[in-house]
Amino acid sequence: MKKEIVILTKSIKHGGFCVAGIAIDTGLWIRLVSDDDEAEGAVSKNMLQYSNGEEVAVYDIIEVELIRAVPTSVQPENWLYDKTSPWEKKGISVLQDVINLHGYDSPEYVFGNTEVSLPAEWQFKGEPSLLLLEVSEAYIWIKTFPEKKSVTLNFEYNGQKYNYIKISQKEIKGMMRSDGSHYIGKRSIVISLTDQYYYNDKYYKVIAQILD
Repeated sequence: MKKEIVILTKSIKHGGFCVAGIAIDTGLWIRLVSDDDEAEGAVSKNMLQYSNGEEVAVYDIIEVELIRAVPTSVQPENWLYDKTSPWEKKGISVLQDVINLHGYDSPEYVFGNTEVSLPAEWQFKGEPSLLLLEVSEAYIWIKTFPEKKSVTLNFEYNGQKYNYIKISQKEIKGMMRSDGSHYIGKRSIVISLTDQYYYNDKYYKVIAQILD
C-alpha cells in the first residue's frame, strides 16, 4: 500500500533513525519502522536517500510503500515499510500546513504525567506515542559529563513545567555545543514515547523534533 506522509521527525535511534509524520489522507500519525529487531525498528541511513542522492528532510512529503501495521501497546502508529521500494519525494510542506492537516495535540499532560518517564506498571489504552505540541518558555539545557553530553529540553505546557526531557534530534545535538541554558521561547515540538527500557523497565519521553 502506497502512502503519502509529511515527515516531522528524523531523530537518532540505535545507530539509525526514528522517522515519523502525518499521513496526508487521514491526518493521523505514522511511524515508519524497519524489520531490524536489533535496532528496534530504526530506519537505516541508506533508506533516507532518494534516488537523486538527496536526503529525506523534515517537512518533505514522501510516498512510501507500506507492508502492514505493526502496532505495539506503547506505539500503536507503527507501520512496517517495504525496504525494497525507495521512498519518493512528492513535495515540501510547512508547519502551518501540518497544523491545518492534523492540528496540535492537546492532552492534559504530556503522556500522563510531568516526569521524564512513565513507570513500568503503566497501563496503555491505545493513545498515540507521538504528539505535536505548542510549548512555551522552552530552554535547551546542555551538561557535559565525563562519559557523555546531556542535551535536554525544559518547557511549559498547559500550565505545567517539564524538565530535562532528552532531545534525540540530530541537528540540535550537533549545533548546541556550549554547556548551560539556551532559551528558545515558544516553539512547536514533536515528542515521542519510547518502548520499555531494558535496564529499568520505564518508558521515556523524548523530544524527537523541535520544529521551525
